[in-house]
Amino acid sequence: MSSCSSDFGHLASHPSLPTVTQADRTSGCGPIGLITAAVAHAYSARKIIGIDNSPFRVDFAKKYISPLTGKPIFDAVYLNTDLPTDSLKHPTKSATPHVGTDTEVGDPTAENDDDHETVGDIKWEHAKLRVQGWVKELGLEDEEGVDRVVEASGAEDCMLLGIAFAKQGGTCTSFTMFQC
Repeated sequence: MSSCSSDFGHLASHPSLPTVTQADRTSGCGPIGLITAAVAHAYSARKIIGIDNSPFRVDFAKKYISPLTGKPIFDAVYLNTDLPTDSLKHPTKSATPHVGTDTEVGDPTAENDDDHETVGDIKWEHAKLRVQGWVKELGLEDEEGVDRVVEASGAEDCMLLGIAFAKQGGTCTSFTMFQC
């Protein structure tokens, strides 16, 4: 589940580059995330949002200034914390990985599959809630998210947040190495 390229020119010549009317979100404020944000800034993306798990990288990204305009590259940079694994549907339950059971199909003692939540399901629900707050804070409610997401952090939670941040019909690009 990774997408890598050693050709940074591909990013700069891609047909889905940001325009003045579009909003971009970069996950990961390391070298690749900063380069991606700088390209979006050079193409006058309307809003550029950064998210990272590292306080150092978040602080650096907040101070990252464009040599072209003298203004900050990012309009907002958020420090991400781990997404909770406590169920929103059942506040007293925590998720368990869905590994399989000793029960047989049709066994009346088996758990109801409609009620079962995996860790991924729960994190997805928390990601959507967290992003809803950020979208409101950034004034993107009418657009229901951003046009383009670049995942460059390698963190599962940041990937979920990126997908939740993309509006319907938006573009998500994973430019990262995920740990398996």
